[in-house]
Amino acid sequence: MKKKISLFFILIAAGCWGFMNLALADNVTFQNNLTFYGDEEGFNGPFRSEETLFGQQIKSSLVALTGERTRIDAGFFMDHTSGWDDYLDLKPILSFAYFTPTTRLIFGTLETQDRHGFLEPLEVTTLEITRPVEYGVQWKEMDGWFQTDSFLNWQQLNTPGYPEIFDYGGTGQFPLSGNFTTDFQFHGYHQGGKLFYVGVVNNYAFALGGRFHEDMGFLGPASISTYGLLSGNLQGPFLQVTDAQWGWGIYLRGSVSPGNIAELYGILWKGWNFFSWEGDANYNSQGLDPGFYQSDRTYEEMGLRKFIVGQGEDSLDAQVWCSWIDNYLDFSGRLLARISFGLDVPVKEKGNPNGY
Repeated sequence: MKKKISLFFILIAAGCWGFMNLALADNVTFQNNLTFYGDEEGFNGPFRSEETLFGQQIKSSLVALTGERTRIDAGFFMDHTSGWDDYLDLKPILSFAYFTPTTRLIFGTLETQDRHGFLEPLEVTTLEITRPVEYGVQWKEMDGWFQTDSFLNWQQLNTPGYPEIFDYGGTGQFPLSGNFTTDFQFHGYHQGGKLFYVGVVNNYAFALGGRFHEDMGFLGPASISTYGLLSGNLQGPFLQVTDAQWGWGIYLRGSVSPGNIAELYGILWKGWNFFSWEGDANYNSQGLDPGFYQSDRTYEEMGLRKFIVGQGEDSLDAQVWCSWIDNYLDFSGRLLARISFGLDVPVKEKGNPNGY
């Protein structure tokens, strides 16, 4: 293990040195992002197992502007789970980005904060901890009338021993007024590969709805969101109990923040034959064992969240919630601390390392 770590850092150092020499045309920034996480999913049932996550992550990269509208990131990501001395997840960070004041096109390592903006039924919230690094292509738009985060994340190449795996999709928002925004979301998941595998998995999930927010005086900022969801399962080994290829659901979320002290929120979900491969399994109709299936699902959640923003991108996110799942009650909690800092390496005239 020590030899593997030493070799990894030697390769990173050599690559970063070469990267800096290639990027001498503009400014270089040594950017670091640290995450300290603890997550306890208390509910243990037929749809989702109890899970505890606790550890630390660091993402360090050299960011260089190679032109007026292009930049390159090169570095590494490391995740250490507390309690496992021999566990260390190491991944490379390498991406090319083309940007304008409102648009960013990325090839390589993707930007994944907040799970691209997906609802919990489409992508489970623990992916922020377990999969913070993704690779593929991405389009991010932040115009005043339209915002999107669309991507293709290639998780695994097709080999004789493993099928290809990738997920794709995106979120899109259309602000109709100062207080109301319409939202469309789509997530797709594929597993298979024509070269070595006959069985193919294709799972789709759609969401369409809107969000209204307003200042409610002594109740503070308040919001309510309503979505209709649709899922499709076209081919795949998970349809072993029912022949229902299509499912749907209704998602409601409301929140208030009295005195801006903390957010008090509630979620209500009602689903019929709904299944999303990477979504929170508590919203699905199929259990962990494909032999367990419950078409009509109800999920309710009530929680308290405190989000503190520090300087720059620093933040502290603390959350506790209780869940009612088919008449069962349990409690969960999460704590995320994020710290970011950068060191400028001035080479020529300084540019904007953020790309916007």
